[in-house]
Amino acid sequence: MKKIGLVLKENIEQSIESQIKNSNNAFLMSYSNISASDFDTLRMELSKLGARIFVVKNSIAKRELKKRKLDKMADFIQGSTALISSIDEPVMVSKTIYKFAKDREGIKLRGGFLGEELIDEQKIRILTNLPAKDILQSMVLRAIQSPITGLVGVLSGSLRQLVYVVKQLSERKEGGQ
Repeated sequence: MKKIGLVLKENIEQSIESQIKNSNNAFLMSYSNISASDFDTLRMELSKLGARIFVVKNSIAKRELKKRKLDKMADFIQGSTALISSIDEPVMVSKTIYKFAKDREGIKLRGGFLGEELIDEQKIRILTNLPAKDILQSMVLRAIQSPITGLVGVLSGSLRQLVYVVKQLSERKEGGQ
């Protein structure tokens, strides 16, 4: 029979492993002097975005990250660490954390990964300046539609000019006869 501590450790390892494996993006956040109610507030904000946050023991987190070949991400682990993972919306997740950290000292995003790319704090900061996914999609759609709209405008303008010229010619012929 296994000891309770060993069973808990294995459950934590499995939880971290599944979170990392099933996520498209994850962030490591260091924190200090944060109240439990503040932490719960952040947890609720992130859950609205489909993200999960949980506190991890550094040695376990490093071991699990190395298993997934994310050794460099393990280097971001310092002090009290929380792992935030999500399937979607890395921009909104990072914005939520930065907004939350703005009002509180002691929270700092250390690094993470997006897909297969490792990102550091500076890249996360750039990520937070991006617009939300739906806004980016509408911007791309507008960029795709813009040349087509311009072409339609030019063609309809040319057609209008042709009709105007034909109308003037017909008026001259009627006036000249």
